[in-house]
Amino acid sequence: MDWIKKRAAVFDKDFPLWVITALALAMVGLNGFDALVTYFGVRCGHIQEANPIMNFLLDIGGWAFLSVKLLGVTGLVFLVWQQTYRHRYLYGLYGLILAASVYCLIFLLHCDWLLQL
Repeated sequence: MDWIKKRAAVFDKDFPLWVITALALAMVGLNGFDALVTYFGVRCGHIQEANPIMNFLLDIGGWAFLSVKLLGVTGLVFLVWQQTYRHRYLYGLYGLILAASVYCLIFLLHCDWLLQL
């Protein structure tokens, strides 16, 4: 497994590791906001879930949707955070930045429809 570490793109040792933790925490917080607002928005008929898998889980029940959304995404974020933090993988950092950016856009979309209520 040593060859994987040699070929993996890593970031500089001087990079502040708190940035990775802040991105991971932002992801978990934005995901929680997205889950709650989506659940209540769909139940009240204000919005529709665009993800067919999450829409299926919403049809099963709120507990299924919230469990998968909160526990699943938090678990994945933790795994990426752990590997990125421990091994300083550059692609993990890029992934956290991309995912946090997407969740920021989703946050803005939710804020837009919440302001229209």
